Order: sequence, then C-alpha cells, then structure tokens
Amino acid sequence: MTERVKLRLRAETVDAFNHTMFNPPVTDPVNTAFGQLNATIWTEQRKITVAAKLTR
Repeated sequence: MTERVKLRLRAETVDAFNHTMFNPPVTDPVNTAFGQLNATIWTEQRKITVAAKLTR
C-alpha cells in the first residue's frame, strides 16, 4: 500500500533588495520644491514570508 504525498512551498517578498522607493517629484512649476523628491512611498523594511503545505 502506497500513498502519494505532495509538498508545496511558497515564498513571498516585499522589497526584497531593500531599495528606497520615492514619491513622484513635485510637478507644480510655481512651487519652490518643483522637481524635488520629498518623501518615500514604502516605509516597511524587507519582508520575506515562506509557507509550506503538505497534502495527500
């Protein structure tokens, strides 16, 4: 008697290389900050999630 077993692995990453991502530059030509990058989009650091599922 044999049983078949399957193992599924899943990995998800957010900002895997830990690069800074900036908001688009200021596009209002009368603003004194015109063309500047003032803030970042993502505030979380690197996040890696790994999951495994064992089924018959």
